[in-house]
Amino acid sequence: MRKSLVFSGLALAGLLIATFSHARSPAEAFQSVFGPCRGETCVISSNPGGNVRQFLAAASEILRGAKRMVVIDGTCASACVIFADVARERVCITRNARFAFHKATVFRAEQGRSGEHMRAVGRRDPVHSRDIASWVHRNGGFPVNGMRVMSNRDAGQFWRRCQIRR
Repeated sequence: MRKSLVFSGLALAGLLIATFSHARSPAEAFQSVFGPCRGETCVISSNPGGNVRQFLAAASEILRGAKRMVVIDGTCASACVIFADVARERVCITRNARFAFHKATVFRAEQGRSGEHMRAVGRRDPVHSRDIASWVHRNGGFPVNGMRVMSNRDAGQFWRRCQIRR
């Protein structure tokens, strides 16, 4: 059942990536959200998230083989969690990993006197695979203010564990 849930989540993410990955060239996507990373494995020690489109493009890049593995070794929040969910087959977690969730802000482009600008028009649940979204809903939902934190213990249900050599 876990594989079918992951597959359905990845299928949905694939549609999102195809729709939203035009924000940057695919070769720059990973570096734009996580910074430079040498070698086949990249360690993410802390990432607060950001533009979902860029994180989805980074996930697409990883799934195409840009890196062999991404290690989450700290807090991964917001769009970073969406990345880790979509690229799950190439993501592992250390004992330091934590994931933080919140409602997504919906923006709309509007024309004003000084040109086009983005205006926040609402909040909604972000798109995650069914198993991750179910965990969030069972544990209080996506908060509008603050973060819902997934413990390392719970994260082990969704991502494989790994260690980094220091």
